Amino acid sequence: FGDMVTCINAEEMWLNEGWAVFNEYLTQEILYGDEAYIEYMKLKHRDVISQCHLIDDGYRALVGIPNEYTYGETVYQKGGLVVHALRSYLGDEVFFPAIRTWLQNKKFQHASSAELRDFLTQYTGTDMTGFFDSWVFNAGFPAFVIDSLQIIPDGNAYGVKGFIHQKLRNAPGFFTQNRLPVALYDSLGRRIALVSVEVNGEYASFEATLVSKPCWTVVDPDIRIPGAMTVDQHLIKGTGNTDFSGTYFRLITNTNPDSAVVHVTHYRVAPDSLKVPVDGLVLSDFRFWQVKGYFPPSFDATGRFSYSKTLHLDDSLLVSATDSLMILYRPDAGHDWQMIPATKQGTSFAGNIMVSNLKPGDYTLAIKKFGTGIDTPHPSETGRLRIYPNPSHGIVVIETGGQQGVAEIFTLGGERIFSQRTTSGDATIRWQASVQGNYLVKFTSDNSGLFLVEKVMVVR
Repeated sequence: FGDMVTCINAEEMWLNEGWAVFNEYLTQEILYGDEAYIEYMKLKHRDVISQCHLIDDGYRALVGIPNEYTYGETVYQKGGLVVHALRSYLGDEVFFPAIRTWLQNKKFQHASSAELRDFLTQYTGTDMTGFFDSWVFNAGFPAFVIDSLQIIPDGNAYGVKGFIHQKLRNAPGFFTQNRLPVALYDSLGRRIALVSVEVNGEYASFEATLVSKPCWTVVDPDIRIPGAMTVDQHLIKGTGNTDFSGTYFRLITNTNPDSAVVHVTHYRVAPDSLKVPVDGLVLSDFRFWQVKGYFPPSFDATGRFSYSKTLHLDDSLLVSATDSLMILYRPDAGHDWQMIPATKQGTSFAGNIMVSNLKPGDYTLAIKKFGTGIDTPHPSETGRLRIYPNPSHGIVVIETGGQQGVAEIFTLGGERIFSQRTTSGDATIRWQASVQGNYLVKFTSDNSGLFLVEKVMVVR
């Protein structure tokens, strides 16, 4: 590439250099096998999705590159990923013969992206317009999320229907001609199927019949489509710390009598909005996490979710030091986001949020505008609140460890329903709950200004 067939002008330099980068991937595969190819490509993909738009001053299409970016990251690194996506779409049995024929037909000539598109359309019998419009002629990236999974027992088998939602990162329209791999896993974390799904717009669905019952799914585990997402998966044995590369997530395993399987996807697209808006609560417009896997009985772990304005992850969210950063959780897309107890470590603009008793589901960052409700918990100087009974049938007793201050009760939606100051000489507060549900108890210390947030359950 570049010598045998040359790009028609500098604005189409990816036809030279992007294909050269793809050949780097291919060399890894030839020398070390498919797994080495995938891992090498994943590293390149993480760099592109996190750095390319910063280095090249924005998300750019491969065609029409300004002169100052002719030899930039978009041309080289994103170009290589787009060739990888083309290979994944066509399949090796079509891709490699087609490209050999292209090189032979255009040997020692110049060519354009449109000519390559038209040649592939003629050679394969598949109209490649949608693929080239999405990946070559327009900027940005797609991301694919499983919204829901329906499982219907059918004799000795299981009927499966899944629903996919395409989201976008700085792209003008939804990507078409995507052949999306979806992996399905059983209750013990074993992959039982890999299905290919045609995605040609914002929504898609797939059906399959399996012998084993699927319990969770992972979209594109090997990044065959290099979209706005990074993934990592680990088999967790014993206790300790595990970094999930490229996802800004670390797992601290506290108790693990068995082996666990944990998969994390870090999406660089906006999460779904709140089903019921909460005054002053603003969700990230840039990213969220999905945590999935096999969590055996007695498995206990803490999730460390990183936030950073310095790394340009949360620029639009971390605007004011007076706003309160927090993390929200939902089990799946069928539920609304809820505030959960967590501890923040770091400054207003960089650090980590620690979530104890990590559960599978979706997590996203949010801020509560100053003066509109519950803030973010910080470590207390004297430890945790003592709340009992929990669960409660009505009366909740809150002991503050001898500290004077204010206790507040919030619904998980962020509405404050109770507030009381401790009296001199008495650091105990009693609250009479009238409606069953889950609530957050916040106590702010007069002495330190720091506070704690704990969850309490009321049952009737």
